[in-house]
Amino acid sequence: MNCSYLYKSTRLLNVSEQLNKLTQIISRYSAVGNIASIWEIGSRDGSDAAKLAHAYTEAQIHSFEPNPDTFKFVDAVAQNSKNQIISHNFAISDKDGSEIFHKIDTERTITPWVDGNPGASSFFVASTKYQIEKYIQIPIKVQSRRADTLIEELGNSIPQLLWVDVQGSEKMVFEGFGRFLKEVKFIYVELSLIEIYQNAPLANEIVTFLKSDFYWTSNITKSQTQIDSLFIAKNIGGFRDFLKDLLLRISLKTDHKWGIRDIRSPTRVVLDFSMRKVNSIVKLIISRNNLTALTAFVFKLVIGVRSKGNPQPVKFRYRQILNVIPPYNPLKRNQNSTPEIELMIPVTQKDSDVLDLSVTGAVTHVQNHIKKISLVCPDSIVNELRTRYPDYDVVSENSLISPTLEKLVHDYFKPDRQGWIKQQFLKKLFVLRCSNPVLVLDADTIILKPKIWINSMGTQILGISDEYHSPYAEHFSNFSGLPNPPWSFVTHHQLMQPRIIREFLNENDESIERYIKSALRNEHSSISEYHSYGTWMFYKHADSIIYSKWTNQSVSKVEGLNLELSEIKEKFPRACSVSFHDYLKQ
Repeated sequence: MNCSYLYKSTRLLNVSEQLNKLTQIISRYSAVGNIASIWEIGSRDGSDAAKLAHAYTEAQIHSFEPNPDTFKFVDAVAQNSKNQIISHNFAISDKDGSEIFHKIDTERTITPWVDGNPGASSFFVASTKYQIEKYIQIPIKVQSRRADTLIEELGNSIPQLLWVDVQGSEKMVFEGFGRFLKEVKFIYVELSLIEIYQNAPLANEIVTFLKSDFYWTSNITKSQTQIDSLFIAKNIGGFRDFLKDLLLRISLKTDHKWGIRDIRSPTRVVLDFSMRKVNSIVKLIISRNNLTALTAFVFKLVIGVRSKGNPQPVKFRYRQILNVIPPYNPLKRNQNSTPEIELMIPVTQKDSDVLDLSVTGAVTHVQNHIKKISLVCPDSIVNELRTRYPDYDVVSENSLISPTLEKLVHDYFKPDRQGWIKQQFLKKLFVLRCSNPVLVLDADTIILKPKIWINSMGTQILGISDEYHSPYAEHFSNFSGLPNPPWSFVTHHQLMQPRIIREFLNENDESIERYIKSALRNEHSSISEYHSYGTWMFYKHADSIIYSKWTNQSVSKVEGLNLELSEIKEKFPRACSVSFHDYLKQ
């Protein structure tokens, strides 16, 4: 797919981060300046080729892209590269000649990518099992070449590094190298863990194909559906690479998927660790009544499962670990003394069909007294919402966003993302003008279980999420100077205290401008209001937070929009909340 980011609730790096990590690993085996030839197979729009050229300034880069719709972009990048990049409008495959290629119909494909994701074009027909995007393909004929044929024509110019992103055709590419494949030093390749294309080989088949000549040494990015893997030639690897290769292969064939998939949540990490140990210790105690073994287990849990880089004392880490293990409502013992809060929901026109459910879910399940409900929306729907919800405070976005902030967002971000960026600010700016803590709730999210968000001692729940997106962490780290926390706080709803936001984001223009300009300018999603708040609390107010199990279910509107709240709860009994995300369409 070769996009800077795949739209999944998983941890993935952008291309620059991938290259940095890749280069760090490669430099252990070879000086970067010794990489003289790179083949980028599946170039899409040439953006990766440009970054490769910047990272490997001494290398000649051959970029191959068969899709006629996007090759013009690859060729333009090559023309501007001063002959460092050479573009080729054909595929690298296992045969010479013409083949049927299924290019993406960018107008009809259902995808979160504004360009229709032409990079998902493939020699294979899309699978209906892949639910994240729905590809509409157009079969065309393209030219393909075997790599060994091309190498012989180029005078045995064998690439030291392969960058392969070919949507299921990986094995065809490697088979086409023939006897020359074993002379390649490094292979960086995107592999699929689930069926995205019909009959396309999955990761295990590719790993098995390469095992005779290459060690599988690392996964640069990991997700629930795909991985970007680095293989190094066995003749330059060592014993450590052999062990890593063995561990990754074993993991791929087990349920644990260590190093293959990102663990879905901190809860799962702790539970995987704890339950195995608890079972073994319980058996030991039953058989020997061994108190020493139990003490050793508790000590190991406290010391061994601490978060990397977490400056908090051991007793805090222990409490955090225990709080991450269930309960989703850890403050419920304080239900007789719960301070009042406000509820704020940012609303756009597209949210109108789910807003009733969102409000009902919050009113039903928030255990703190809700003093006031505020709906923040564009001017165009203010009157409509005031008529529909006469008891709520309907606030125009324009009353919160100053002309200075409007201009900053307009000047700094792409037009198609400016509205989304303003949404992130609206939540913070609203909270700043309040005196009470505010539960900020996305309009497409419905709370399904009762929860106390803050107690009379000022201890608040902080939800931990499995939706990790590295630009969010990078943005707030750039702004605050704080390291990235081990967990994500992108939970679609979060209690925010005005005094906390004032600590890191004052209402003055200078602070807000610095906050904006700390974001990755060209990144599709670059700022998270929830992750910013959670990171500050994690490092600055660890004694005032208690972690909550976050079990949010992302669903399509087809799955539940016409149901009553009770029916949604029955349909998703294990979820603490559900989010009706627009990109999940059927």
